[in-house]
Amino acid sequence: MGREMECLGNPRDGREGMGMQRTVRFWVGFLLVLGLMVAGCRSTSDWNPFVDLSSYEVIVIEDFEDRGTGVGSELADQVASELLRLGDYREVLREPTGDNSIVVEGDVQRYVEGNVPARIKYGSAVGQSSMKVEVRISVEPSQQFVGSFTITESTLMTGPDARRTGREDIDWIQREVARQIAERLANQK
Repeated sequence: MGREMECLGNPRDGREGMGMQRTVRFWVGFLLVLGLMVAGCRSTSDWNPFVDLSSYEVIVIEDFEDRGTGVGSELADQVASELLRLGDYREVLREPTGDNSIVVEGDVQRYVEGNVPARIKYGSAVGQSSMKVEVRISVEPSQQFVGSFTITESTLMTGPDARRTGREDIDWIQREVARQIAERLANQK
């Protein structure tokens, strides 16, 4: 009995409930830090505010470096297709011309194919597919750095998402990354 009173605080010295307050403060702090980590994981960016992209009508999408996964060229094709679909640029090219244009290059930093049947059978964290791409933007002919951003996408569902069924594979992830890159580039114009 004496130990229980010690943990909860002694009512005579005004410390009653201190254990509960510490627990509540811990969980509030933990959830706040966790929320900030999750919010910061999706994408990051770095932009040069002195470069105006609105005057450029041509954009060049170069192959992404893929560290042996073989997806760099395919991802670049998908980004180019998405940009054509959005229609914000007069020309979308795959090879640099040396003329006034925006040049996009990048690096596939993570590419995990995952296993859809394992994810369906055992849960969302098992067999997860993921992809992380760093995108760098410059302008031709000066080769001036404009900005960079990182897109991270995975099949791990942290909440309800109407776009998803739980059966997404790496191809879906790759299309989603290409769509996000194209939208980010179109929004910078």
